[in-house]
Amino acid sequence: MLKKSMIIKITKLLVIAFLFALNANAEQPYLKFNVSKLKTDYITQDGINYKDVYADEYDVYSLIGGYEFNEIFFEGRYFWSSEESKSGSATVGAVTVSGSTDVEIDGFSIGGGYNFNINENLRFKPSIHYVEVDVDANLNLTIAGSSFTFDAGGSDETIEGKMAIEYVVNEKMDFALNYSEYLDDITTTKDASTLGLEFKYKF
Repeated sequence: MLKKSMIIKITKLLVIAFLFALNANAEQPYLKFNVSKLKTDYITQDGINYKDVYADEYDVYSLIGGYEFNEIFFEGRYFWSSEESKSGSATVGAVTVSGSTDVEIDGFSIGGGYNFNINENLRFKPSIHYVEVDVDANLNLTIAGSSFTFDAGGSDETIEGKMAIEYVVNEKMDFALNYSEYLDDITTTKDASTLGLEFKYKF
C-alpha cells in the first residue's frame, strides 16, 4: 500500500503536469461555488473516542477557479466550514472528562480530473485533489472538578477523491451533484466524506 507521503508526491506531480498542459493550451476558464455537507467519524486515542466531544457534521462552502482543456480540467479551491459546537463527556480510567468544543475548518486544494460525456447535457467527472486543511478547535473541559481551556487546532494534508455528475445548462452555466471521500485521515478524524451541489459559470 502506498504511504501517505508518496501519494501526496504523486498527486503534486500530476497537478504540475496538468498546469503545464493548461498553460500551453487553456481553452475555457470557469468559476464555481459549492455548498456541501461534511460528515466524519473520529478515532479513539488514549481511551478517548473523539466523537464524544467533536461535532461530526459541518456545512462547507467552496470557491473554485479552474480551466478546461478539451476533456481535462484543473482547478484550485478555497473552502471554509460552519462553526459547530458539541458538549459531552468521556471516562478515562477512573477520571471523567466533560466539557464543550467549538470547531471550524478552512483550507485549500489543487487537483484535476476528466470529463466523460454521457450525452449532450450530462457529464461524469472523476477527479483527485491534494488538500491542505486548517482546523480551529477550542476545548473547554472540566477534569476532576477543575476547568481547562485548550487550543486543539492544527493543520494537516490529505488526498481527496471526488466524483460529480454535471448538468450542462448552456454555454455559460452548469450545475453538478458531487460526492467526495478523503483518502487519508485528517488529525483525529477518519472516514470523512462530503455530498454537495455546485454552480459553475464559464467565461
